Amino acid sequence: MSTEPDVYSKQAEAAYQLSFELLKSARAAQIEYGRWLVNTLWLMHSGAIVGLLFKAHAGEHPPSYSGALFWFVAGIVSAFVAAFAAWWNFTFAAVLFHSWTDVRMLSDPKYWPQPDKGRAMKATMWIAIVGGVGSLVCLVVGSIAVWRTWI
Repeated sequence: MSTEPDVYSKQAEAAYQLSFELLKSARAAQIEYGRWLVNTLWLMHSGAIVGLLFKAHAGEHPPSYSGALFWFVAGIVSAFVAAFAAWWNFTFAAVLFHSWTDVRMLSDPKYWPQPDKGRAMKATMWIAIVGGVGSLVCLVVGSIAVWRTWI
């Protein structure tokens, strides 16, 4: 960041425009990819539960699928945790990018964007990742439980 007024003005304008574009891009991409991922996980787990419940009632003496059902329900809960953490992460990112698009930075260097010092974005990002991976693991373990019940 330059201290010369003309150079600072150009740098500030460029930084402002970049931050504004980052704000728009981050909101759009995270929302769309997050929605797709979580909906896919919910669909897979819900389909597995419905399929198992249908299979359990199809025969005279159906095998117990309670172990597999536990994993599929845990997968749905894990997907909800991932979705909620991702939503908070989007909120924290939007607040940060909004603070970086303070128009006063165009004329006053004291309003230059500061790096994020909070841990909320990192924490919610990792909670969302762990929740999503946990949901996927539950899907695999539940599928193995079904397979083991069949053989």
